[in-house]
Amino acid sequence: NVHIYSSHGVLIKTLAEGELLATNGFFTWDGITDNGSLASVGYYVVVFEIFDGQGNKSLQKETVVLGARF
Repeated sequence: NVHIYSSHGVLIKTLAEGELLATNGFFTWDGITDNGSLASVGYYVVVFEIFDGQGNKSLQKETVVLGARF
């Protein structure tokens, strides 16, 4: 699962839910929120939930910056 949270901890986008992972690849986010609006420029936290074959869960968090062209 891949979720994006605002700097205030509000879930704004679900990028992946129950996806199977390959050995390489990537996810992209175009700045659109789950409600269809454009997210504000700023910092966001991407949370990766990874489950193995035995059901063990691992969390990884990364900070990203959403920018814009002026």
